[in-house]
Formats: sequence, structure tokens, C-alpha cells
Amino acid sequence: MEVAETAIREPSSAAATVPIVLEVPAEMVGSIQRLTFESTFDELAIKLREECIRRFATAADIPAEFLLGLGDTNHWSAWALTSEAIQLGIEPRAGVLALAYTERWLRPLLEAEGVEDAGSWLVAVDTSPLRVRANRAQTALEVFDRGGISFRALRRETGFDESDAPDAEETERRAPQTDPADDNQPVPADLPVDETESEPDTLPASAAPSTAVLEAADALIWSALASAGEKLRKTPACPRSERARAREIEPAALHTALRVEAVQVEQWGLLEGAWPRLPDVAARHGLDPDCLADALDTYCRELIAAGIPHAYDLTPGALRASCLAVAA
Repeated sequence: MEVAETAIREPSSAAATVPIVLEVPAEMVGSIQRLTFESTFDELAIKLREECIRRFATAADIPAEFLLGLGDTNHWSAWALTSEAIQLGIEPRAGVLALAYTERWLRPLLEAEGVEDAGSWLVAVDTSPLRVRANRAQTALEVFDRGGISFRALRRETGFDESDAPDAEETERRAPQTDPADDNQPVPADLPVDETESEPDTLPASAAPSTAVLEAADALIWSALASAGEKLRKTPACPRSERARAREIEPAALHTALRVEAVQVEQWGLLEGAWPRLPDVAARHGLDPDCLADALDTYCRELIAAGIPHAYDLTPGALRASCLAVAA
């Protein structure tokens, strides 16, 4: 007590740092022990909490893995668990709600309006959007190219709204300019025909890309997707509990297993710095580097947002016709 009082009263004294030496009889040395005042209940409380969570998880209407963690499941088993959760946890309650709407609202309303077959109408539950990944950007682009959907539907499916639509001035500026006088020009009857079999010095912009250009573009796309996949592992789309499983997936295909919105590609900078070799490749093949970068970057963004893997057969569609013109 005297040493402690001195240490408190004079913090700079030696009593504040020098250990206290006690002299006791030899037979008392073994009786000295350390007294602690904490409770061992803390360790037991953790076990009790885990047991409570496990009991609740096994008794709930959804698979226990949703509460205990999906760390040990693969892609297919996680899909099966999701389907089971919808079937056991969502559809029964949604069915009760649909039945209530049918009997207490829809049919009385139809009977009041004099509908003869009011009893055959009902409110149904459709859980298919919960089972199917609702991102149809790539499909919308292909259907739009075939004239099957409108500009409005294309913007909706690719994540844009009507405020992004071009105004009349911009639409007119983008329209191809033609000279009306060209329609009145006579077509020459006899044109000289070049019968040489050698390849011309330049190809038209609409020509199909060569194999070398396709292979170079394919390599650039794979490299960009791999770079985006490495960054994607560190984003909120890949929680800490899923990172062990994410490391087993090829980085270039990680976007097919993790949900990524179109705006998150820019928000998380997934494609920033992904094209370091593009200018050299464009110069080697005589392509416009800015046009090529814009085309491949847009293509990769759409792949990531749609959750679609890249394939070599898709490479020609990623290249714009204007990018295939030989650079001046």
C-alpha cells in the first residue's frame, strides 16, 4: 500500500515502475495465487447464442443455411437453397394473401359490376422473377437489332430511363446526311471491272474483321474482364463470407456469379485502367484507338451488368464497323 500510494502521489518516482518485492516464508510460496474477478460466463454466452441461432434456423420456414451462412455451398446448391426458400417461405404466405384479395376484393368487385364469370377470376402469385436473374440487357440488345422492341423498351432493360433519350436536335445530328441531288444522278451503264485478285490496300468500314483483329480484341476483352474480376472481389458485391468461394472462380467470369448493376461498374471503377495495351494493339492493326476503346469498354460493361460470360464468337459483335476502318 505504501508503494502504491507513492506511485500515485509521485508518478515520476521509481515506485511507479519498479516491481514490488515481497518476502514470505518458504512454506507460503506455494499458497500464493492470482485472483481474477471476471466471469467465465462470457465464453458460455457465445456458445448459448450460437445454439439459439441454430435452433431458430432449423425451425424456420427457410433453409437453415441462410442464417448459418452459405460459405460451404457451391453455385448450384445455393441456387437450390434459394428455390427451396421461395417454395417454403414465400409462396405459402403469398398464396394466402392472393386468396384474400380474390375472395374479399376481386370477386365482390366483379359481381357488383355484373360480370357473369366472376367466380373464375382470381389473383395469382408469380415468383418466377425471384428465381430467374432479371437482367435481360444482352437479350434486349439483340431483339432491338432485329426490330422486335422499341427504344423505350431497350432503355428500360439496359438500366436507363427516359431522361437519357436523345432530343430531336441530337437525333437529327446523328442521322446520316444524304444529298437529295444524288437520287437524280444517272447510273452509269458500263463500269470498269477490276479483275485483279490481289487484296486491296484498304477495306471498307463494313468489311468483316480479320482473324488477327478478332484474336487481338478477344485477348483485350479477357484481360479487361480479369482485371474487373480482381476488383470485384473487394467490393460489397462479394461479402467476406463469399470471398473464399469467389477465389475458386476465374476472375474473368466472376461477374457471372455475382450480381452487379450497370451503375456499379462505374461506381466501383471495375474497368478503370483495364486497357493499357489497347493503343499498341490498335496501332499494330491500323485501327482507331479511341473508337476501339469505346466499343470494347461498352461491350464489357454490358457483359458485367448482364452477368453473361464472354466467348470468342461474340467478339465480332463487340467491334463496331467504324472501328475497322484503317487509321489514317
